[in-house]
Amino acid sequence: MKEYRFDPEIELDFKSLIPLRVQIFEKIRKAVIARRVAPGTRVISESQIAKNFSINRGTVHLAYTDLMQCGLFETKSARSGVRISPEAENLYRIPYPTLNLVLPFSFQKHIQQSNSRGSMEYIAGIFDRAAEKNISVKVVALPSPDASSEEISKWLDGFLPHSIGIITMGSRISGFDPVLKALFDYKNLPHVFLTGKSPLKHISSVTADVTNGVNQMLLHLKKQKINSLYLLEYITSQNTQFISSSNDRVQEVARLAEKKGISCIRCILNNNDLLKKGGVVRSYLAEKDPPKVVFASNDDLACQFMDEIREIGYRVPEDVMVIGYDNIAPDEYTLSSVYHDRFALGRAAVDLVAELYSNESGETASHKKIPTSFVARKSSSR
Repeated sequence: MKEYRFDPEIELDFKSLIPLRVQIFEKIRKAVIARRVAPGTRVISESQIAKNFSINRGTVHLAYTDLMQCGLFETKSARSGVRISPEAENLYRIPYPTLNLVLPFSFQKHIQQSNSRGSMEYIAGIFDRAAEKNISVKVVALPSPDASSEEISKWLDGFLPHSIGIITMGSRISGFDPVLKALFDYKNLPHVFLTGKSPLKHISSVTADVTNGVNQMLLHLKKQKINSLYLLEYITSQNTQFISSSNDRVQEVARLAEKKGISCIRCILNNNDLLKKGGVVRSYLAEKDPPKVVFASNDDLACQFMDEIREIGYRVPEDVMVIGYDNIAPDEYTLSSVYHDRFALGRAAVDLVAELYSNESGETASHKKIPTSFVARKSSSR
């Protein structure tokens, strides 16, 4: 496998009074610090830079000598080439710690969403914990998915040199996002996904462990002699760059229910089901002998099911019991719900970034899970 070489984008001004040696030195120095290039990384050769700009190799050699003297470069042998020095990391340190928060949408869109309370509680947990640890939080505005590679590179250079780590709260599109790819591929800072997972081994995560809350729910149902569940879920188009942990929620409920001797019928809805009148309850009503308890993958879906089932004369909980997930339903639904402490998840994400940064573990992922709970209300109690 061909060894990676650090090859920074360099532009030289041949009309400038600043010597080319100094221009090369400054361009490379800034690029190494901005990208926090890992010690030991091989650097583009002097001869290649000289060839790229049709200049004397001796000029490049002088710039490389200056970079060695300032502690950025080192060379152990002619065969190993010039590499980033271990001393370079001393130049990456910043006087005041700043954490970067990547949101899939603007604050305005987060507030306008139906579950805005949920997303804002994550953010509140992040800001509160960061303040306690004397860490500044900077919300990062994403460039357009159509941005050029040069624009993406400048965007990264605008905040990476001043950051101790990154927390990402989701993806903005269902398809491939080149901006997020460039961000996620960066390995020299701790990166934590909040409520999501990454196929990349260097990205950490903080997610909810549904086991405790679901087992509490199943015990609540067992006491009422319930032996079957109808599992209702809606999965959006899956983004493989940021895999939402909520997509595994119903599958985990089914697994835990089976262990308790409760059988399950699983129904996956699409966007058309949500938009059609009666679309959420249609599959349930089509069952010959539907279970008397419905678990929905989130509270919004549970509330829509309750609205539609009541519209055709069913009573909740007398005819069918309903349970959601998130604990954010309006009070009038008196909806039972499994939930995780969103403030705690936000706080845990900050702690994880700080821990990884202190241990200089940018390329070593860590995964933390926060336990869930269950709150029983009228919708699941007869």
